[in-house]
Amino acid sequence: MKAYTYTEARKYLAEVLDTAKKEEVLIKRRGGDVFSLRMKKQRNHHLIFPE
Repeated sequence: MKAYTYTEARKYLAEVLDTAKKEEVLIKRRGGDVFSLRMKKQRNHHLIFPE
């Protein structure tokens, strides 16, 4: 499990997302809140983006 500060996660977002494909990632905010990020595998779901 890898941990980043909020600032690091913003700066290295691509790296954070690549890591989350393989393992859980923790993102820690200054106030003490901790968030968990992990890739969710979806089956045959297509995202629809409004134009």
